[in-house]
Amino acid sequence: AKGGADGGIKENAENAENVAKQMAVVQYLRDGLSFTEAISNCVPMAVRLLSSKATSDILEALDFLAVAVEFGVPGAEAGVRQGLVLVWSQDQGTVDAVISVYNRLFLSALGGEEGKSEKEVVLKTAAVVRNLLSLVSQSSAGEILSLEELVRHLVEKDLFPTQVVCMLWNVVTRQFPGSTPKDVRNAMHILSMAAGAKPEIVGANMDTILAHGLGAAGGNGCDLILAKLTCCSLQRIAKRKKGEKFSHFPVSLQLFKRMTLLLEEEITNENTSNWCPFAEQAILAIYKLSEHPDQLCGALLKALKCRVLRGEEESFDSEEPIATSTQDPDADAGTSTRLESKPINSLFLSRLLFAVGQVAQCQMVHLETTIANELKRRSRKRE
Repeated sequence: AKGGADGGIKENAENAENVAKQMAVVQYLRDGLSFTEAISNCVPMAVRLLSSKATSDILEALDFLAVAVEFGVPGAEAGVRQGLVLVWSQDQGTVDAVISVYNRLFLSALGGEEGKSEKEVVLKTAAVVRNLLSLVSQSSAGEILSLEELVRHLVEKDLFPTQVVCMLWNVVTRQFPGSTPKDVRNAMHILSMAAGAKPEIVGANMDTILAHGLGAAGGNGCDLILAKLTCCSLQRIAKRKKGEKFSHFPVSLQLFKRMTLLLEEEITNENTSNWCPFAEQAILAIYKLSEHPDQLCGALLKALKCRVLRGEEESFDSEEPIATSTQDPDADAGTSTRLESKPINSLFLSRLLFAVGQVAQCQMVHLETTIANELKRRSRKRE
């Protein structure tokens, strides 16, 4: 009987000990939940501190939000994106803090390559690329402008790894596993941002841009959003440091032919609403890169006119002279008769007028800058 009593006492003691342990665990979880709620409640306050006039408040708020993102606190990532606008701050300390936070959250997964296998480097580079694609995808139009400035700073400070650039080109060429058309656009967008600091990022990959960025000429379902972003990235090539001169490309370059042919073929595509944005950037790219943009755009407008008004399948030819008032009036009358007998699609006509206006605006800037500077240079040389 005594042995049974001792066994019961021992069992009760073990049960009491287990209950105490469970209660300690429950209390620990309650404390953890309370702490998590307190931290979550601090996120809105940290976001408000980003607008503080005191630099120390801004720096501490950025650091807090970065740590909160790393621990997955709800709302912290949105707060970090709101802090992106601080990259335009006149205080260099604030700018450096923003650069440090974004480098820490989106690029530092690579770390050093010492002691890592090639497979590990590839996997971590892929993780960084996915982070960047997600960042661009979730950013608003205003945040994209700030993100572009941030990427420029990262590239200038050599914080944008070369292997990331290479893998972004893999996304553009559809060699990145699981990439979607939206990922391809975002990758081209990021490369365009990086080229703002290093134009050679785009300049050294002209063949890739021709084959993938502008799509196959004459192909169905051409991605005009990607083509627009490609033209934006091409404009970065003309950017040079003060004192450096850019050598413009000849009119016969295959890039210009592909660009203008795509414009001509897609102007009568009723299934896209992105023709005008693409045309805007394509014409800007022509004026920034071509040595004779007026010849290219003059022939382009004539080809677009034939496509819209006559419906003829005329191929683009930049060497063909632009029509002038010396043409045969009888031929003009015949053309007018044909136009009167066939109604013109208002959408196509509005696109044509948009192209005319864009060329006119770019030509005016071209005359007031490039041509005027060249005339001044020649005048000084004669003197």
